[in-house]
Amino acid sequence: FVFPTSLAIIQTHKYREPIGSPPSAEYQTVSFTSSDGLELSGWYHPSRNRAAVIVVHGGGGDRTGAVRHAELLARHGFGALVYDSRGRGESEGSPVGFGWGWPKDVAGALAFLRERPDVDPERIGGLGLSRGADVLIQVAAEDRDLKAVVADGATGGSFADYRNLGEEAEGAPFYLTMYTAARVFSGSSPGEPLKELVARISPTPLLLISTGGSLPAERDFNRIYAEAAREPVELWDLPEVNHTAAIRERPEEYERRVVRFFDNALLG
Repeated sequence: FVFPTSLAIIQTHKYREPIGSPPSAEYQTVSFTSSDGLELSGWYHPSRNRAAVIVVHGGGGDRTGAVRHAELLARHGFGALVYDSRGRGESEGSPVGFGWGWPKDVAGALAFLRERPDVDPERIGGLGLSRGADVLIQVAAEDRDLKAVVADGATGGSFADYRNLGEEAEGAPFYLTMYTAARVFSGSSPGEPLKELVARISPTPLLLISTGGSLPAERDFNRIYAEAAREPVELWDLPEVNHTAAIRERPEEYERRVVRFFDNALLG
């Protein structure tokens, strides 16, 4: 299998690409600082229920790839912060498709929301897509300011994650080479294996969304994470849905499940 967006060229320069206008006039164009000092750009839809959700896009994209998820949350009263991770879109920094360094971006997003007058700091959650899901698992294991996590399409951000597939893993030399090259050219490195981190998320509620249509090994990863996690954890398995496409291919059920999860975790 191939990790989604991981084989994008590893870039080490700093750049900013114009994103355009926000989805509607209800969104504010915002900026905040990562915990290591990078200026990040995004859009924020204010909260109507005192809760807010950080939406983290996938490894090869920017905030525009997560707008549909932000819109879903905003329809139900949640504040929704969608932003360009470091080195993507209009944000500063050097981009790496594996998401290494992104937890520092999430730390900045959490700090931004904690200062918002419309947000209760005890009601901040996160929704991550693909590489963004991996990153939120890392953050939730260490930071109790994140009160609920939806990990949609988590796989693995390091060779240690890949090795946890055991007999199901194929092409080990290729992936070892790929991860080693990423370390050398990016100057950054992964965190701990997600199997170890997911066990430390409890008591923060966790919803794992696993698909198999375009990335069969995603289901193997999520089975491992669901077994390693402690309650409260829920695994929603969708073998015929494509990677992070449940919001499009199962829109009604996706909205119902995700909103119910955040309602229970952040409002209940």
